[in-house]
Amino acid sequence: MIKINLVPADILAKVQQRQQILQASAAGILIGAIVVMASLTHLWKLGSLQRQLTADNVKLGRLKDIKKVVDDLEAKKKGVNDHVNAVQKLDSGRPLYPVFMSEFVTSVPEGIRVKTLGTKGGGAAGPPLALTISAEARTNEDIAAWIRKLEGTGKFTGVDMGPVTSNSTPDGTVNSFSLKANYAPGS
Repeated sequence: MIKINLVPADILAKVQQRQQILQASAAGILIGAIVVMASLTHLWKLGSLQRQLTADNVKLGRLKDIKKVVDDLEAKKKGVNDHVNAVQKLDSGRPLYPVFMSEFVTSVPEGIRVKTLGTKGGGAAGPPLALTISAEARTNEDIAAWIRKLEGTGKFTGVDMGPVTSNSTPDGTVNSFSLKANYAPGS
């Protein structure tokens, strides 16, 4: 069997051209739909990321406020700790003077009269306590006995006696002198 095509070639070319246009249009529409779908997906992701960014910025603002409060509290804590440390430092040297005075008074013999007593150190600075003493004695033996007694306790170190001057009074001779020493209660 032989087929003979009786349709003119230009009509066949037009049909074929229409068919190609239809195929190209379908392919274009399909490609366009894919592009539109991809664009919509990207737009949806962009919106989602913008919402997440807004939520994160709000959360960041709250965290910054909390950080500021924490920093303020830490600054207050440091101030309180500094105050507590200063009080503890002062308090640690506080019992030094009462203990010193009781030991000093018991060290002074009967023939000695202390005129002035100066201290330096102690308190918050802690021991040793530097002493400057001016006193009067009836005899040189009283002075020597006192110096031996101070050195014998082990708590008074570096005892250094200044010049002794004798003065006559209606009650007898009075020897004036000065002493320098250090006091450390733990010795």
